[in-house]
Order: sequence, then C-alpha cells, then structure tokens
Amino acid sequence: MAQGHVRNWVARRFGEKNPDAVLLSPWPILLFGTKPHSPSEKASGVISDEARLDKKAADDVVDFLYVQSANGRLTPTFCFLITYMVFLETVAWWSIIPIIGFQLGGTAICEVLRRYHARLEPDADRTPWAYGYAAASGICGISWGLAGVLWFIPGDPMQQLVVAVLILAGITGSVVSRSGYLPSLVTFLAGINVPFIPALLFIGTPLSFAMAFMGLFYVVGSYGWACGLNRMYLREAHARLRGDQLVHDLEIARDVAEARAEDAERAKIAAEAGERAKSQFLSTISHEIRTPLNGIQGMAELLDGSDLSDDQRENLAIIRQSSDALRLLLEDVLEISRIDAGVQKLDIAEFEPEAIARQVVDIMEPEARRKGLTLNVTIMPDVPSHSRGDEKCCRQALLNILGNAVKFTDQGHVTVRLSLEPGREGDELEYLRFAVRDTGPGIAADQLSGLFTEFAQVDQSMTRRHGGGGLGLALVKRLADQMQGSVGVRSTEGEGAEFWFDVPVVIPAHRKQDMMIEAVSAPALDRARIEALETVLGPDKALEIVEACLDTAWELTETIEIARRDRDSDAMARAAHDLKSAAGNVGLTALSDSAARISAAIRDGNHAEAFDEAARLPGETSKAQDDLLRAYPPLAAAKAS
Repeated sequence: MAQGHVRNWVARRFGEKNPDAVLLSPWPILLFGTKPHSPSEKASGVISDEARLDKKAADDVVDFLYVQSANGRLTPTFCFLITYMVFLETVAWWSIIPIIGFQLGGTAICEVLRRYHARLEPDADRTPWAYGYAAASGICGISWGLAGVLWFIPGDPMQQLVVAVLILAGITGSVVSRSGYLPSLVTFLAGINVPFIPALLFIGTPLSFAMAFMGLFYVVGSYGWACGLNRMYLREAHARLRGDQLVHDLEIARDVAEARAEDAERAKIAAEAGERAKSQFLSTISHEIRTPLNGIQGMAELLDGSDLSDDQRENLAIIRQSSDALRLLLEDVLEISRIDAGVQKLDIAEFEPEAIARQVVDIMEPEARRKGLTLNVTIMPDVPSHSRGDEKCCRQALLNILGNAVKFTDQGHVTVRLSLEPGREGDELEYLRFAVRDTGPGIAADQLSGLFTEFAQVDQSMTRRHGGGGLGLALVKRLADQMQGSVGVRSTEGEGAEFWFDVPVVIPAHRKQDMMIEAVSAPALDRARIEALETVLGPDKALEIVEACLDTAWELTETIEIARRDRDSDAMARAAHDLKSAAGNVGLTALSDSAARISAAIRDGNHAEAFDEAARLPGETSKAQDDLLRAYPPLAAAKAS
C-alpha cells in the first residue's frame, strides 16, 4: 500500500497520468527534477522535444553547480581551523584531524571532477559527474557532522553556540549553492545529520532531544527552501534554452529565406534570359520566313494576271488564302515577341474610339460580305468622342477579336459595341470597352479559361477548317495588359460568344470642356415641336395632342417593362418602335433616343443590351414628363386642375 501511495505521489508531482509508467527509483527524479523517459520512449529510442529540453536543463544546472562551487571551496577548511584555534584549550587536539580530513577529501574529489568536467563536450552526458558531485558533497557533509559530535556535544555553552552558528551557516550556504542539484544537498545534509543527530539522541537529556528535533526541523525547512530554488533554477534554464532555440530557429529561418531569395533571383534571371532568347528566336525566324513568303505572294499576284484555267485559278486562290493566313500568323508572332522583349512601347496620343471601331469594321467588311454576314456597330451614348491612349494597340486588338468572330461565324451577324464601364472595386477609373459579339457556334464553359493563352484552340476540327495558330487572343491580352487594361469573354455553347477588352479612359483636358458644353446644350426636350403644333393646330388642340402622346408614352413604357420581365424581345421591339414615334412627336428627344437604342439593339441581336436599356426606361419616361411639365406650362396647369 505504501508503495502505491509513493507511486501516486510521484505521478502527481511530475504530471504523469499513468502512475505505473513512473520509474520508482528516486535517483533519476532527484538528478533531473523531472520524470524519467517513459518505457515507450526507451523502447523506440525516440525522445520527445520536451524530454530533451528537460535533460538539457538538468545538464545546465550541473554545469552551473561545478562553476559556482569553484568559488570558496576552501572556505569551510579555514572556518574549521579558526574554530579549532579559538577553542584549542577545550577541545581534543586530534579532533581537527578527521574533520579536516573529510573536508579536504571531499574538496579534492570535487576538484578532480571539476577538472575533468571542464573537458566535456556540450552534448556529453552529465549524469556520472552529477553522482560524483553528490558523493563529494556527502563526504564534506560528514566533516560538518563530526564538528557537531566532537565540538558541540562536549563543549560549554559558548562553544556550543559558536559551533551551532557554524553548522547553521554551512547548511544555509549549502542550500543556496547546492539547491540547483538536489541530490548534492541531500547527501550533504545526510552527512551532517547521520553522525550528529543520533549522537544528540544518544545523550538522552531533554536539551539534547530538543536540539535534535530542532535540527531535523531546520533540515526539513531548508530542503523545502532548496526545492523552491531548484524549481526556479530549472525554469530559468528552460527559459534560456527555449530562447536560445528560438534564436537558433530564427537564424536558420533567416538563412533559409535568404537562400530561397537567392534561388528565386537566379531563377528570375534565368527565366528572363530564356524569355529574351525565345523572343529573339521568334523574331529572327519570323523575319526569315517572311522573306520567302513575300516572294510567294508576289508570284501569286503575277499569276493572277495571267491566263489560267478554272482549276488553276482555284488552286491559286488556295495558295493566296494560305499565304495570307501564314502572314497573319507571322505578324502575331512578331508582335508578341516585340511585347515580350520590351521593344514595343505605347504611343500615347489623342484618338477617336468610334473612328477605330468603324475603320476595323470597314477592313473586315469584304470578308463578312463574302460569307453572307452582317457587320453592325453600336456606340453607346456615354462613350466619349475623344480619348487618350495607343490608337494602334486598340485597333490591332479589336481587329484580332473581330477577325476571329468573322472567321468562326458561318451565318447571322457580328456586332462591334463600344461602351463605358465602371472600374473594378477600389478603382476610380472608368474603362472604354471594345466588345465583339457574334452568332457563331459558341464555346463551352469549361474551355473559356485558357482562351487567352498562346496556341490555345478550342476545337481542332474548326481550326483545320478555318485556319489560325491560336495566337490572336493571346496577343489581345498582351496588348490590353500593356495598356493597363483587361480582357474577358462570355459565351454559351450554340448561342455565339462575346469577347472584349477594356482600356482606361483618359479624356483630353480641352475635350472635357467641350463635353460639358455639349451636355448643357443638348436638351432632353425639343420645344420647337410643341410650338409648331400650336402654330398649326392652335393651343387647345396642341395641348390635347401633347397629353395624348404623354399618356401613350407611359402605356408603351409599361408594355416594354412587361415584355422585359417576360424576356419577349419581339413585343419589346414593337413597343419601342411606337414609343420612339410618340415621344418624337412632342419633342421628347431623350426618351425617343432611348427607345431607338432598344430597337437597334434588338435588331442587332444584342438582347442583353436591349434588356439593360429597357430597365432604365421608366426613369427616362419620368424625367421626360418632368421636363415637359416645366417647359410647357399649359400641360402643368391641366395636370394641376
């Protein structure tokens, strides 16, 4: 039962949940102040970081013990000699011999151990040296105990007082110096008490009994004090070791980070060199290929003017188409290589966005007409007439997108649309969007993400039929990135696709003033229409027509709103056509223009744009009514009555 209590106490003392896992030998506990390694750790040969840290802390305490014990190691010997000389007449002459013998013997053993301890490697096991120091402390403690037996017991009260103070000072000093390693204190106290306390008890007087028990209580109290100091020493050792380990880890992390940064820099330099080499290779090979290609195209032109049979002319047409496709591919390769090499710089100047759109449409018009396609241009009202940027890059990017749309669309129409788009979140800029929508085959959703990478082609069968190397959209992205813009695509398989690129809008300063003047001078209401009605029909009849047209405008607005909700574009187109006439009859130019944009968008097949415009129509109608009431007092009076 006693063994079970001891086991449970040890388990609680050292935080072990399983008492059976604690080794019952007290020496490992006393040596290190921590629980020993568990059987599983011993079996596996793997020691946890915490156990390793405990062991290192215990080793540091042993090192500290040897270092601090070097100071004053002969002090007890001088104390004994001085005491002996003071009480020389009352003590036996031979009593100094065993006292000094044990004291010098323990000190000599400790000195030898200290010299060998100083040669230990940092990772060497300190356990044998700890045992040796404990043994030397026990031998030194015997000298103090003999002083009590030989000098305290037979002495007079004054001599007993001096010897008691000497022994108490020795115990107190040992508590401070040996508390870092408790076994050394235990052996020292045992060396004192084993000869001294039994001798006091053997005398059997009340005073000797009292002195014996007082000595035991003092020893127990001193040991408790030493345990507190021991925990403090171990905590400080733990904290220092953890700090050293943290500093070591930080240094390693810094070295690793610096090494990785150097590797990244070398990789960056190698990548840039590889990119330059690739661009130079593409540029060189493209120029080398262009020379014989120009010869092929020139000879094809000469052959076209000669007498050829139908089969020969058909073969010549294939040669010309193939050479044209190869020329376009080479131009894309050259453009990409120039951008990658940093040779192409932006040429910032003032340009007209609408003019670029119409020029590109004019370039592609012959090809579209040959395929039976209709090309449309839609310019949204908020698009500025002038902007600053690289006109060539915008034209080239739009030409690539429109060329793709015409190439892959076999029937229907292709629409170029210019609009003004808000900036991304946190971006105060506005962006000019060049968008191209077609009625081609469309693209599956899972294939949209890679369209703007080099040599990306959705359908190999279509590529073989239409030609192309997959560089056009990649070039568009490079150009947009160079202009601080972005690209995008929206498509549903079987329903066509819409590609666009956005560039920041920078309106020239002298154009901003013109736009402000145009905004003020462009009225939403043409008052001359109403004045003409009054002149021809008279004020009363004109008022009836104005009221009827305004009521009709509201009815048609409601019809368009219902059609928008039902996604009925045909009904919306008919109502928008009627609204355009009704609003125009009484001079509501802004409302008439809004209805016209709805009709045009539906006619171009851009239903999404039509629905967006229709969603703004109730607000346009309300504003038109307010403008009409302010500009035409008879109508305001009629509404008020």
